[in-house]
Amino acid sequence: MTEQEMIKALHEVLDERDHIDAETHADHHTWLRNEIKCQKIRRDQMGRIKTQVIGWSIISAIGAIAAVLWYAMQDVIYKGRY
Repeated sequence: MTEQEMIKALHEVLDERDHIDAETHADHHTWLRNEIKCQKIRRDQMGRIKTQVIGWSIISAIGAIAAVLWYAMQDVIYKGRY
């Protein structure tokens, strides 16, 4: 019995015992592999987005503090307020 015949015989036996055939089983594995890849891509994208949001929030906060200080200094310099 050749290797291909053995594989075919095993698939036939498994097909008779199982509720799904070998082709459907292989399709399920392919779908799962693709789903895992998609989840990894989504997780990586969310990580990058989270990093960017945190970075821009820090930059915005620094800008806001600088603006408040700038206007406070103008008030002190031009109007003599403390």
